[in-house]
Amino acid sequence: MPDPGPRVLVTETGESWVVIKVFYSVSDFSLKYRIADQVMEKSIEAFNAQNIKFASAKIALLNP
Repeated sequence: MPDPGPRVLVTETGESWVVIKVFYSVSDFSLKYRIADQVMEKSIEAFNAQNIKFASAKIALLNP
């Protein structure tokens, strides 16, 4: 949907990370998951094209 247009907000930042939220409208609610997948795919491609790396998850298991 052209109105309202898509928006991107930076909602959190840290020393090595940034959280962004993408807001957009869909005209056919039955396509929301397919469109969400396309938005994520295109976003990742855009980050990769700019050589922006994603942080990898790190988990530490402690045995007391």
